[in-house]
Amino acid sequence: MNRVKVDLQCPYCGFCKILKTAPYKKAISCPTCKQPVFLSWATGIEGELDEYGYYFYAYEPFNIRRINKEFEDVFGGLPSNIPYKIKTRGE
Repeated sequence: MNRVKVDLQCPYCGFCKILKTAPYKKAISCPTCKQPVFLSWATGIEGELDEYGYYFYAYEPFNIRRINKEFEDVFGGLPSNIPYKIKTRGE
């Protein structure tokens, strides 16, 4: 099986390491915290290596849309833009 380089920087625990995995994977588990991290193509194009030989970057949580949806369900009723005024001296 052909294995490719992954630059893992876990968004959960901060663990950083260069790993190898199969080129068809969508996520990789962090060896420290065991959370799934999304594998994105290093160049944005499938099958290409970046200048450092990485095939994947693993920087963001897997299923981030689901995570965001859960937060939206909890905080959905709150306004997204809260108006405020920055005061200056003399006001």
